[in-house]
Amino acid sequence: MRSETGLAAIAVACAAVAPCTFGMSAGVGVLLAVAGIVVAWRNERSVVAPVLALVGNVLAATLVVVLAIIAALVLAASAMTAAATGVTASIEAIEQAPHVARTVGGALSPAGFWGTYRHEELVEHESSQGPWGGNRYLHWHATGEDVFDEDDVLQFAVEHGWRLHSRGHLGVKEIYAWSPECLLPASECTDKANHEPYSLSPAYLGLPKTVRRKSTAKFTVMSFDTGWVQFPDLEEMARTVVGFASISADGRDLYVAHHWGD
Repeated sequence: MRSETGLAAIAVACAAVAPCTFGMSAGVGVLLAVAGIVVAWRNERSVVAPVLALVGNVLAATLVVVLAIIAALVLAASAMTAAATGVTASIEAIEQAPHVARTVGGALSPAGFWGTYRHEELVEHESSQGPWGGNRYLHWHATGEDVFDEDDVLQFAVEHGWRLHSRGHLGVKEIYAWSPECLLPASECTDKANHEPYSLSPAYLGLPKTVRRKSTAKFTVMSFDTGWVQFPDLEEMARTVVGFASISADGRDLYVAHHWGD
């Protein structure tokens, strides 16, 4: 076998294993093919074999580079996808943070758990909480066909420790004179201090001004024993704090109000 042919054969072998050697053997193959071309040219013999071997190694090296680029792009795309997922998760976490915070602090923050109820439809949430008292107002508006159902609202309240004290179907003007009947056992009924006629108002129940102006507006109003006690250290003044949930007649709006302390 002529030397240039032998060099070409080895160069072809280098090209064949180039993908396995990450292209390093292709570099060796190029040098061998060039050496074969030089030998054949000096001896005035055919350079076809070493030239083909050179082309084969160049193509093999090119293939390795292309595969490396594809692999890099795939890794980059995966990294970007993971990053995008992380960003999305972070955004969702940020969006949910207030609701999560209210859940975690629910035991320390009166009525804080309400922030988790259908939070995607929670349009207003006002909270003023201090060491001695505060209040919380929440407003939901149903955006789809799933309106607010009083039994579902009641179940959610009960699951979080509120007990139904009374329930009524009232117009805006009737709220002032409402004197609800306690549904709990007589020994467990709360002090009627904020249930007596004319001690309540639409504003106290968290209804906005635009709603309070509509004399025809109707609501299902539920009052709850929330488990919170006002003035717990003063036996004569201590009384259970009452929370309120009001659902509009069409079921599209839910209002929750909770007042505790001074």
